[in-house]
Amino acid sequence: NSNFKDGKYAYAPTALQTVLLAIGLLCIMGVICSLTTKSLHRIILWFAPINILASIGICVALLILTPDKQSAKWVFTHVTDGSGWQSKGFSFLLGFISVAWTMTDYDGTTHMSEETHDAAIRGPVAIQTAVLVSGTFGWMLTVTMCFCLTDLDAILATPTGLPAAQIFLNAGGQTGGTVMFAFSILVQFFTGCSAMLADTRMAYAFARDDALPFSKFFAKVNQYTLTPVNAVWFVVLFSICLNLIAIGSTETATAIFNITAPALDLSYIGVILAHQIYKNRVRFIEGPFTLGRWGTPVNIVAIVWVLFISVVLFFPPHKPVTPENMNYAICVAAFIALFALSWWWLSARR
Repeated sequence: NSNFKDGKYAYAPTALQTVLLAIGLLCIMGVICSLTTKSLHRIILWFAPINILASIGICVALLILTPDKQSAKWVFTHVTDGSGWQSKGFSFLLGFISVAWTMTDYDGTTHMSEETHDAAIRGPVAIQTAVLVSGTFGWMLTVTMCFCLTDLDAILATPTGLPAAQIFLNAGGQTGGTVMFAFSILVQFFTGCSAMLADTRMAYAFARDDALPFSKFFAKVNQYTLTPVNAVWFVVLFSICLNLIAIGSTETATAIFNITAPALDLSYIGVILAHQIYKNRVRFIEGPFTLGRWGTPVNIVAIVWVLFISVVLFFPPHKPVTPENMNYAICVAAFIALFALSWWWLSARR
């Protein structure tokens, strides 16, 4: 924001500067995730209230400050075909991308189950709460943004490179827009901390079950913090390596990051599908929190939905498809699947 000039952002960071910033943020998150469980609880306790209050505050500010807002009819019925596929139906489906990102990683809290009392109850309740809260505020933010799309072409062509930032600037000017965007960055940082916390606990669990290289090292629990510090910094270093790719190839890094939503969703239905196939052959002991007779219908809906949305998420968003705008997430997904299956058959299953 220091180079905001003549109403436009004049500063454009290089790929190296962006990656260095990402590395710095990852290290800060790593320090937070390495703290004791009690210290983590004190910090995480603020995540949800700040997230909710920031979302409400941004929505209220945008709706009050934005001039010439769109009508409700335009917001809820208008479809803009900006993909080049010459299909409003496909453009409508592309709108599910924001839904997929909003409703991703809602199981993150369950990865802290081993550090939680009454995890069999609190884990499922945490997932339900996350889905309800994320869905509600995600819908609220999406609808608010649509009302504030005063000039769609100008917003998409914003010199900031971020349409959401331009919406903030249109509403609040340099000062107000910067404040709103700062809160967005803060919420994103909290989200990153939560995601890393879940990743580190998963890495620890895999290492404890001897499913990672050097499992004994990564499965160690720090005697002072009583948290898996080695697993934390394994995740940090791995994430840094992924970010370093962006210095040489932005397209490759984008492809890797684009796999996030479909990969998480597919990992969810992998377990659900296995349960549906083997539930009559393998004894399954239900916990205190169960869907009862609704379990099978809900599982089927979940499987169908994920398979559908994965096709949308893997599809190229623009036409004509070029090497620059191609969605390479499907290539990354194929590589991950091939690597995982090869590792399983060659080593892990033994």
